[in-house]
Amino acid sequence: MHGATVEVNKEVRKATRARIKTAHLSAGDLEEAILDELAPLKNPVTTHEIIDALASNNGGRFQPADLEKTTDHEPRWEKNAR
Repeated sequence: MHGATVEVNKEVRKATRARIKTAHLSAGDLEEAILDELAPLKNPVTTHEIIDALASNNGGRFQPADLEKTTDHEPRWEKNAR
């Protein structure tokens, strides 16, 4: 991060490493789940409908890291799925 203080850079590195180490669904896992939801449908669906279907059908697959709220106040899995 250009122009950031040493302390800020250190905290960002520490936070980034912590996130990478925790178990969570990867983008590929979410992509597969989304495709599984969309495959049987014939009509277009909204993003909101897809998110609702993922939440109800995949709730047991989410790790604690997936359920953490992001800066947008939504679960990490939902932000990644969008």
